[in-house]
Amino acid sequence: MRHALAFTNDFPADLFFVGSWFNTPSETMSITPVNPQPFVNELTGQEVFIKLKWGIELKGILKAVDAYMNFQLLECEEWSEGSFKGKLGEVLVRCNNVLYIRAADQGMSE
Repeated sequence: MRHALAFTNDFPADLFFVGSWFNTPSETMSITPVNPQPFVNELTGQEVFIKLKWGIELKGILKAVDAYMNFQLLECEEWSEGSFKGKLGEVLVRCNNVLYIRAADQGMSE
């Protein structure tokens, strides 16, 4: 199962904290709340993808995250629609621009 931390309702249904759909007449969804801080702390020092709200993905080494979920990336690269766009170096990503964050080695299409 892939793990990611999503920040809006526009994300794939197989993310670990979203919940499970049941085939019941009422089509209810079971939601399991998860504290995102331990998940993000585990990613510190690893290569991650951060998808921004407008579709651009940033790939880099997660150096730091603060209590507001602002992210600092080292050796950052810009990716768009699966193609490499260029190297950015060190980048600070403000929390309100993030759609989701995931480990880079999870096998999802880049």
